[in-house]
Amino acid sequence: MVSPIVNAIKSWFPCQYNKRMDRLLISTSLVISTVIVALALPFFATLIYRKIGCKIVIIWCIILMGVALAISGTYISLVQIIGDL
Repeated sequence: MVSPIVNAIKSWFPCQYNKRMDRLLISTSLVISTVIVALALPFFATLIYRKIGCKIVIIWCIILMGVALAISGTYISLVQIIGDL
């Protein structure tokens, strides 16, 4: 899983640095950095789910307010039109 990323990073360096030890160092540093990020954000999926849940609630509130304003605006306009006849 890490091999394509290691190969891409390895291609950035000149040929003289493309040795086995360098590849091992790149692979090890990539795995260590991935572990650090995983430990720093252990519940990342839960955080994303909560944010999505809040956004959905906010979107539904905006939609309901828009529908309520459209209905009340139409009613008020019709009342004024009928009153002017």
